Amino acid sequence: MTPFQAEGRSRWVEKIRDRIGSDATIREGLQDDAALPLMDWGWDRAARLGARLSAEQPDLNDEQVVEAAHELSRLMARVAWLAVYRHQQDAAWMQKTFHTINETNRQLFGPDAPAFSDQEIADWIASHENRSNEELVRALLAHLTP
Repeated sequence: MTPFQAEGRSRWVEKIRDRIGSDATIREGLQDDAALPLMDWGWDRAARLGARLSAEQPDLNDEQVVEAAHELSRLMARVAWLAVYRHQQDAAWMQKTFHTINETNRQLFGPDAPAFSDQEIADWIASHENRSNEELVRALLAHLTP
């Protein structure tokens, strides 16, 4: 990687991190014990996403990076929503949210990105009542991290 390429990648990573750092909807409803691991995970994913985008698209532009940053924010918000709104929503809503997480994760990180199987989704829905938001967020993030 040339110094110019490294500088460009760094700029994209910072742009993505700025977006997720300024998006309050990502942390909405979470206490620090769950919000901080989510933000740390997003920070790490921003670096991976910036590197992936730079490698795949040498002529990357601001608009493409802003869109990718928006999608990462969306992914993170959906993870938070599963923990925060699980008591207010039904199983169909949770399944749809899991499928959105799977689609968004693959869109951002490629077809081999980790995803939840239908059985894992069913198991999560069956057992979420016994776990704290922090435990759920950490478990979701661990599953989504290669």
